[in-house]
Amino acid sequence: GPVIPVAQPTMPRAILLLALALLAVRARADEQSCDAACATVRAECETTRSRQAGALKTLQDERDTLLEDRSRKTDAHFVELERVREEHKKTSDAVAKDHAAALGVAEGAATDAKAALKRAEGALA
Repeated sequence: GPVIPVAQPTMPRAILLLALALLAVRARADEQSCDAACATVRAECETTRSRQAGALKTLQDERDTLLEDRSRKTDAHFVELERVREEHKKTSDAVAKDHAAALGVAEGAATDAKAALKRAEGALA
């Protein structure tokens, strides 16, 4: 019978396979390039996040320091206010006692003067 030729890869098919192989290599290179770019971006994001976290921590620490400082100053202010109030009260109390004593002395002198006046009136009568 007739001879059936064994299918030999034709030149166009070989070129097609070669082209596909080149495309696969190219696709793999692109994938690796994308992976590398992603890794770089990821690292930059992580660095930025870390830097921002550090900056946030610094700001929070500064805020806490300011709040503590303000609280300390407020406490000191109230302590000073209380001290001045106490001092004022002591001074007022002392002045009031002095006034009371002076009033007592004045009343005593007035009583004495009235008695002397009565004696004088008695002597004149």
